[in-house]
Amino acid sequence: VTKKGQNEHDPRAAREKFASALNQLPPAKYLKVPPLGCFFICSTPRIFDRSLVRFVTRCLIQFLYVGPGIGVLRLWYELQCDEPTFKGFDLILNLIRLISILLAVWSLFILYVATKLILHHYNTTYKFFALKGVLLITGVQQILVPIVVSATRKDSFFSEHFISEYVISFCLCVEGFLMTLLLTHSFSVEEVSPTFFAPQHPNTPLIKRGSGQYETASEIP
Repeated sequence: VTKKGQNEHDPRAAREKFASALNQLPPAKYLKVPPLGCFFICSTPRIFDRSLVRFVTRCLIQFLYVGPGIGVLRLWYELQCDEPTFKGFDLILNLIRLISILLAVWSLFILYVATKLILHHYNTTYKFFALKGVLLITGVQQILVPIVVSATRKDSFFSEHFISEYVISFCLCVEGFLMTLLLTHSFSVEEVSPTFFAPQHPNTPLIKRGSGQYETASEIP
């Protein structure tokens, strides 16, 4: 905090720097990435301007509201309706959830492709899948597991929905352990040198180039 009581690391200033850095990227077909890039095959190259930054941000934020909202609706509807009616409603909720996940993952891929050259020294591919892989896997499981359970379930005391949720939760436990191992590999301490902050410029991060050579983050091509 400065003497005037203003925070030097203002979130607005950080967003401005982030948007400015993306705006300097060369024009490209940023929307032509999976999983929804097939709808933008004929798109023209464009710069990563502020409108695209807002679009990507909103695609990410919508999942934070859709996910909990669907959970509340599913719980309320399950308590109010019988199983046949609930199955139809649950199918609609799963479809909405899948669309929400696809939008979120698509926006993450757009950011990944745009910032790959800027951050390629930080092993971004492993970091991306370590942090967001569970999100994609969860969306696929929400669709496939109920179908498999419905096809293989015989006479059972438990409902199909209960068995599906149990299988999904068990799979998430196993996947969470695997993702933890991937996280430890992705965020390695060797990526950052002990002299991460330059003595002559306390707030300028240094990036290790090997053989004892370093350069500031602003000098990354």
